[in-house]
Amino acid sequence: MDKPVEIRHGPYTIKAGILHGAATARAFVTGGKAGVVAQTTGDSLEEAIGTLKSDLDGRDAAERSHRRHDPALGFDVPTEKEYLQALQIVKPHDGHLRMLRAQALAGEKGLTAKELAFDAGYHDAAAANLQYGLVGREIAAAIGCGLPKTGIQGDLDLATGVLGSAGPARPDGQWPWVMHPELRAAVVGYVA
Repeated sequence: MDKPVEIRHGPYTIKAGILHGAATARAFVTGGKAGVVAQTTGDSLEEAIGTLKSDLDGRDAAERSHRRHDPALGFDVPTEKEYLQALQIVKPHDGHLRMLRAQALAGEKGLTAKELAFDAGYHDAAAANLQYGLVGREIAAAIGCGLPKTGIQGDLDLATGVLGSAGPARPDGQWPWVMHPELRAAVVGYVA
């Protein structure tokens, strides 16, 4: 009898074993709450796992084909589904989650770094910028996407482009970050 196997494949955890006499492989979003997202059977655990990996790769490629291209960032913006899956993996902590929710609620108006800092409970805009970049990197890693090619401040803010882009400058010269609509919808749908 084959021993149960558990492996990581991209954002998924694959669990395989003999179930009702058949070699069965099931995929779950790692750290997610979605339950089984895909399942296959085969003549052996290796075959079931291989088939499941191929199915997952095909499914993910199809999802990536629906990404919107943001020419200002040189970035293919992940889909709402990809962002939601990433949020389930990353599980943003209190400050990050407050920042994401505040920005999602701001809609197309966006929020400046100072406003994000206030809403998230950080001391200043520099702290908010740092944390915003950190959560951008975590989400990019969970999705498995690269960072945008360009940022407003050169290479300093590439990770923030995963979350949003700059809106028009305000009369006081401050420019707001406007969350990508795909992420905005995912944040609204995310239950911590």
